Amino acid sequence: MTPTLRPASYVMSPECAGAAFPTALSFSRSFFRRMIRENWRMYVVRLDLDAEGRGDALYRLTGVGQDFHLLIVSTIFPQNQKVDRSFGINWDVSAALCQGVWNLEREAKLKPEIPKQYLGRYDHDTLCFTRGNRSERIFDDVVEALAGGNQPDPATMASVGYVFRTTAFAGNGMFGMHPYDSMPLDHPLGEPYHLQMAAAFMLREFVFDLIDHLARARSAVAVALDPSIKRYLGLGNSAGQGLIPFIANHPHIMHRWCLTREEAIAEAMNRPANSVACDVEKLLDKAISYFTEDPRDGNGIFTSYSTLAAELQTVRQRLMANTGPVVGDWRGRLDLAQVGLSPETCEVMNTILLEVNPEIVARFETGFRAAETFDIDPAMTIEEIDKLVTERYAWTKPPSLVDHGWTSNFWYHPEEAPDEPRRGRRGIAPEREFESKMDVVLGLERLRAAIKAPCPHTNVAELLATRPELRSLVSRIQSTADMDYAELRQSYVAADYTPFAGERLLLSFYGMEKLDPRPPRSVKGAFLQGAPLAMDIFEGRDGEWPFPLIPHIEKGRPLTAICEQTPLRNLETPEQTPTAIRLLTSPEMGRVLADNELPFYSIEYRKLMIRSLLASGVSLGVAEEVTQMGEFADAVSGTGAGISELLHRLPSLFERERVQTQIRLFEWGASLVVGSEPAFLLLPTALDLAVATAKRMDTGFGAATIDNGSGFALFDHLVFRAAARGMIGLIGWRYNGEEGSTIALPREQGIEIWKNAAIPGWLAPNFTRELAFSGMDAPVSLNPVSRPWYVRSDDLIDNRTVIACLAPKSAIYGAEALAKELRLQKRAGMEEQLELIAADQLRARLQHTGTNGYKISANLFLILESFAKRWLLPENLELKIKQATVPSAN
Repeated sequence: MTPTLRPASYVMSPECAGAAFPTALSFSRSFFRRMIRENWRMYVVRLDLDAEGRGDALYRLTGVGQDFHLLIVSTIFPQNQKVDRSFGINWDVSAALCQGVWNLEREAKLKPEIPKQYLGRYDHDTLCFTRGNRSERIFDDVVEALAGGNQPDPATMASVGYVFRTTAFAGNGMFGMHPYDSMPLDHPLGEPYHLQMAAAFMLREFVFDLIDHLARARSAVAVALDPSIKRYLGLGNSAGQGLIPFIANHPHIMHRWCLTREEAIAEAMNRPANSVACDVEKLLDKAISYFTEDPRDGNGIFTSYSTLAAELQTVRQRLMANTGPVVGDWRGRLDLAQVGLSPETCEVMNTILLEVNPEIVARFETGFRAAETFDIDPAMTIEEIDKLVTERYAWTKPPSLVDHGWTSNFWYHPEEAPDEPRRGRRGIAPEREFESKMDVVLGLERLRAAIKAPCPHTNVAELLATRPELRSLVSRIQSTADMDYAELRQSYVAADYTPFAGERLLLSFYGMEKLDPRPPRSVKGAFLQGAPLAMDIFEGRDGEWPFPLIPHIEKGRPLTAICEQTPLRNLETPEQTPTAIRLLTSPEMGRVLADNELPFYSIEYRKLMIRSLLASGVSLGVAEEVTQMGEFADAVSGTGAGISELLHRLPSLFERERVQTQIRLFEWGASLVVGSEPAFLLLPTALDLAVATAKRMDTGFGAATIDNGSGFALFDHLVFRAAARGMIGLIGWRYNGEEGSTIALPREQGIEIWKNAAIPGWLAPNFTRELAFSGMDAPVSLNPVSRPWYVRSDDLIDNRTVIACLAPKSAIYGAEALAKELRLQKRAGMEEQLELIAADQLRARLQHTGTNGYKISANLFLILESFAKRWLLPENLELKIKQATVPSAN
């Protein structure tokens, strides 16, 4: 019997997401299990600190025959000169996790960059950087207690849970660092967020070494921090609303993560109710003690720990009430025991049930990888897309979006803090309200209006030809059509939106506990509380989780005395503005591009180029696809032709007004006549129209022409996309005397590309002389015409591009036949410039771009970055938006 999954309408609701609790499947837990299972080892290579903790350290982690190093730069700043936000500076500790060969030369290059964090540039084998500050609340108290020969007060530690707080573990192809999607499946840190957990593990060990070092430096009678207290303490973290764009930007990942967790929970719930009953009872008792010990009150947003302790006691009583034989499964038993209780209590019980079924956890813990592919099905009818929207997005349509304020705000990044997403009121600066994936609800309302209005649109291709601003949303809807858990049921642009449910959902997967929400946007908590120490890993011993209990409770002091303490959040220093932080930044913290060429990866390329295109007025979906064209051109040519072409075109996008493109539809496809719009912006539309026609026609042929266009360095991606959809793709062009053509073939071993190839007449009999090489005043006959065996690109009329797709009954057979003809043509010397890029070569080139990146000159990088900065909201406009924004939307 297949276990029943909880419905997505509940799992992805704010009520359930806002109650999420870490489980044994959380990434922190699975990483530590892997270290223990594979006998990983951690070593202190160097700890070079003065009496105040200034200096540096190097730690080595060895796993599965590979070494990783954490290089740490430690100092200390006055509290009023630092702040725990993404754009902060002056961190007490900053560090970088690296793989590969370690030597003094590499260390010398990295060391000055690490304190700069987001302003630094790193080498290819740097995996992530992190930073953090000593806890203002208890760090010094812990050191003073140890210096005096005593262990710190455990009750005080219970209200915090850590002595050091971080804010980020950033990397993934940014700032020259290693992109995660290029890691092989067998990489020791290849599972989601394992490399961040490795950095957190090593940093936590350094913090304990730092505390012991400081205590010894202050007193000859100092004692080391007790190992049981070290296990109890985690690493603090402050997570802001910057987590929310991750949810919106990665629906495939969210679905995979939630589905894997739900499948594991469902299987545990399906077990007989008399199984693991004793284990559940023991762990339930531990959970009750855990929540009783802690004064966390939920701050009016989450359920207080005292309430959770009381409700878990109720669950225990109900489970133990039936003294007769236990029948049924755990789902039925817990449904009765949890009646009337909070969602958080139910999630804690899910955590307990997974914990006592380790074989289920072992089976599902490697199921969190997800492939992300956004694509358009241009042949989908308007009726079909309408049905998808109606069935899957009913939650986005309350009686009145306006009355509910569901689209009142927009998301932006300010000039003063480029890496910190914020929200503001719409309508104050409409020219800066750039489209983003946060706009799902607003986009759906626009899509509904577009497909309901009287119009000639019969399919998605025709719709997007006139409404390109819907492109990103349509690709999202189509590519996640069978993914129930892809969307969190919230409007990110609503006036009353708060990020706490989404933050808590993500943090539960990471493994963060001790959650303390801080309106209007952040959640503070602790990672690795209860995690094993390095010496425990060596001994094969797991930690004290879940629900780690306070060690060394003072004699005679009841747990209720600890629970009645007030949370210590009132001791924190008020946040400083980015402007004030800039005044504290020393000159040496500025970015220096010392090398003429920089390592550059797809993720950073996409981020900067998409921002540049958005700032120029290009819609999000088109910007994403045009950026992919540039990446593809760079991969195929190996010369940076793509980024050079886009940077060459960008200034004109900012300088000229747009003139609407003329689009004429014919039975064979479409004709696009460019006004002032650069032709490369129309390429996605042209491909859509050609593919949709090929799918509709019995002949399996479709085409589109673009007149008055350019940007030919980007054209090859179009035929690649056609081949990826199972079609033979052809493109030919001539522009101001320059010309070219490319064919892409879907082969059994992958896609094969032929550049500068003549187009065989037999391949597409409907690719007539009237269509490709003459005027467009009249519809083109679909009857085959007599023509030469090969039609060469010099027959093209000037300033015309032709895109054609062929979907034969068997694309593989057709492609195989064409490949044979092209090889004969090449061997016969019929085309001297004919270039074959075989499937394996193409794959290697694409992987090279994604894995090792390519070099970009410092000058080109700065030009691209300057365009991308136009996407950021200037300080004067942000001030206006803030003045008009409702308080909750800060």
